[in-house]
Amino acid sequence: MKSSSITSIINKLNRKSYYKNCIKHSISKNVDFAHIWIENSRLKHSPKPFFLIKKDNEYVGAVLDMTTDLHWVILPEHRKKGYLTTALTEAIIPYLFRIVEREELNITINELEIGKENYDNSLSTALKVGFKKVDDTTFILEEYDFDFSNEELDIKYQGIEDDEIEDICTELKAIAKKLSVINSKIELSLGHSPAAYMRPSLDDMSHKLSYFTTLIDDVKHDYLQKHT
Repeated sequence: MKSSSITSIINKLNRKSYYKNCIKHSISKNVDFAHIWIENSRLKHSPKPFFLIKKDNEYVGAVLDMTTDLHWVILPEHRKKGYLTTALTEAIIPYLFRIVEREELNITINELEIGKENYDNSLSTALKVGFKKVDDTTFILEEYDFDFSNEELDIKYQGIEDDEIEDICTELKAIAKKLSVINSKIELSLGHSPAAYMRPSLDDMSHKLSYFTTLIDDVKHDYLQKHT
């Protein structure tokens, strides 16, 4: 994903115009973890995981977790102020090691792709937080090499109101019915059941969605037990 695309996402979030495509919760005072759906992405149905770095009520940067790489971007006006280094050491790296349970983190820094100034800035940040150079572009950080003394993880979930849970259940039931209709249409129009081509089948998924609506109250009960 291009840096310009991530910058666009940050600006949209700051303008409050991206809220429908972003679900997030706080993991520290200055970092939110978010799932963001990208409209022009090849996989529009799947969200991309972002760490959003904020100062006060404004996002100043973001780190895209690509599993085998981390792509970070800080808005130009907020660079060289330590926001990225602080966010990485206090929240993002501890979250990836402790919560996501990664054993190592990898990043790629390529001067030919990002230019000398961005390369120098990214290299400086990577080395500060503990990444070690593997080759000309690849850096790695093992969990046992990371200094957790600056960790400031403070994970907070917003919860969901009862009326919103009701809306979610209604939506799930509608999706379950739609899947069942599609399953029958394919089977009765083409003479072949989708179940013969995929597992779980569309019908299986429909039943699971219907069943999950009865479990949401249990999920909320467990949330309240832990957070009240």
